[in-house]
Amino acid sequence: MMSIMHELRIGDINRLTGRTTEAVRRAERDGFIPRAHRTPGGFRYWEEADLPDICEGLGVPLPPTPAEYLLHYISDTLGVEATSGSFDSILQQLGPMIAEQIEALLGDNTSGRALGELLGEAAPGLRMTKK
Repeated sequence: MMSIMHELRIGDINRLTGRTTEAVRRAERDGFIPRAHRTPGGFRYWEEADLPDICEGLGVPLPPTPAEYLLHYISDTLGVEATSGSFDSILQQLGPMIAEQIEALLGDNTSGRALGELLGEAAPGLRMTKK
């Protein structure tokens, strides 16, 4: 399987770390963070894999991944226990909530039942019930 690496430009590093452009340039120049690659136009960029070393060199914590953001959102907003590596458990907990919302939107019709069956196969915790 091919993995996609994203380029992080200096503005991305600024947003992710809260450090200024000048602070990032200084840390690179002084050897605290990995050397940036350069685009043909001369712009700095780093590989995503460099982010832990960049954060360490700048003295900031590693920003959360999108999956971690999702887990925090689920925990805080929906009141569902969410821990890393527990997506099946999350689906089990969210299933009844989602089913209730779908039933309210679609009512008791053929397409609603079909959708419920499909979602039930995709997410084992999701069960549609007939009202």
